[in-house]
Amino acid sequence: MITERIIHAGNTPLFSNFTVTQTGPMQLTVSGGDFQITGQASIMKRGEVPPAFFTDGRAELMPDGVRARVWHQDKVTKVIKDRSKRRTIVESTVVNILSHPTKARAYEVNLLSPSDILMQIQVDSWLEDQPDVPQSPNYTHILVFRFVVPPATTNLSGIDIRVLKVLPGFPIQSPEWEVVIASLIATGILTNFFLELLGS
Repeated sequence: MITERIIHAGNTPLFSNFTVTQTGPMQLTVSGGDFQITGQASIMKRGEVPPAFFTDGRAELMPDGVRARVWHQDKVTKVIKDRSKRRTIVESTVVNILSHPTKARAYEVNLLSPSDILMQIQVDSWLEDQPDVPQSPNYTHILVFRFVVPPATTNLSGIDIRVLKVLPGFPIQSPEWEVVIASLIATGILTNFFLELLGS
């Protein structure tokens, strides 16, 4: 059974509209979609940011018009370290799941970004007695969280398959720190996201 694991974007530009559906007894299909990384930035009051930062791209106004997102720069080169980027995968990706006759098999689906414009789907799979697959240097974000296929499985319907879903803003009646701690430690993007929330 496919379920959503929801995280909230908070003050960041984090965005994803990928969907995952079961399209066969042992098959998943990942839709085409867009994913936007958070980048590294601090949130500051608009009046505290030099006007030149807005004209040369070092800062951008938040939707409320009161605060600004200021991109972190290298202390020496002054080059922006990691600006938020949105990448697109146009085509759907079919993922055929295989079970082993006597051993459990783990699966995980990730987004990779080999370049500033290219994004790819990567499917990792390993048997229970094998070590986890090393994370790719092009890793961007997890899309389908690790799930385990029992031996000789013939249908995925009884397996809990958790899929990332990003919602804008913060949960209603939920403190900002709670969103950070509860939602992001498990997703692998705590570092960049937390840099932004600390500045809010």
